[in-house]
Amino acid sequence: MEVRFKDHMKPGMDELIIWEQHTITLNKDSKVGFGFALSGGKDKPHPDTGDTAVVVSDVLPGGPAMGRLFNKDHIVMVNGVSMENVYSNYTIQVLKSCGKTANI
Repeated sequence: MEVRFKDHMKPGMDELIIWEQHTITLNKDSKVGFGFALSGGKDKPHPDTGDTAVVVSDVLPGGPAMGRLFNKDHIVMVNGVSMENVYSNYTIQVLKSCGKTANI
């Protein structure tokens, strides 16, 4: 799975967003799955910006994603499948069908 992180410049300067893409491999836990929740997507755009990115909305303490994914990280790919401009349920179904390992 690819994840995008956002960095900002110093206050008072025009905002510049720099995206870093990282691939994270997570192993599914039998009790908490991959250990994170999603929001956003084409069906639930961001209320202020209209952005349709699928984003991490929660990371479960002690779960596989803890310390590897963070709130507001953008999920752009899961196991080589693009998550750009998709419905959130589509991303959830792709994750459920991953088996024990997901490359995010």
